Amino acid sequence: MGELLGYLSAILLILIIFEPIIEQFPLFQPLLAVILGLYIIYLAISMWRRADHISATAELITFKKIFLVTFLNPKAFVFALTLIPIGHNQMHWYFVALAASIMFIGLSWVVFGYLVGSVAGQHNLKLFNRFSSVILTGFAGFIVISAWQ
Repeated sequence: MGELLGYLSAILLILIIFEPIIEQFPLFQPLLAVILGLYIIYLAISMWRRADHISATAELITFKKIFLVTFLNPKAFVFALTLIPIGHNQMHWYFVALAASIMFIGLSWVVFGYLVGSVAGQHNLKLFNRFSSVILTGFAGFIVISAWQ
C-alpha cells in the first residue's frame, strides 16, 4: 500500500506541477530529462557505495520507508508524463490500471527480492547491487541522450 500511495502521490504532484510547465515551455522537457538522468546517476552511485554494507539479514521495512522511496522513484516521472493521457475523458481508468499494475509488480519484486536474498549469500548480494547500479547508470545515460534527439 505504501508503494501505491507513493507512486500515486508523486504522479499527481508531477502532473500538477510539471505538466503545465512542459505544455507552455516545450524545451523544459529535455532539461527535466537531464535532471532526472543526473538523479538516477546519483541513485546508482549511492547503490554502488551501499553494496559494501548490504546484509542478508532481514531489516524492518516500514510503510513510511516504502512510501518515501517510492515517492522519490524517478519512474513516477515516466508514469506521469507518458502513461497518463492528460485531459482524456476516461483518465481515471488509466489510474486504475496503473494502480493494479503497481500492486502486482510490487508483490512480484518482493517475492523476487526474497528469493535472491535467500539464495545469493552476502558476497553475491554485493555483486547484485553493483550490477544494478551499472544498469541504472546505463538507463540514466539513455534518458539523457534520448532527451536531446
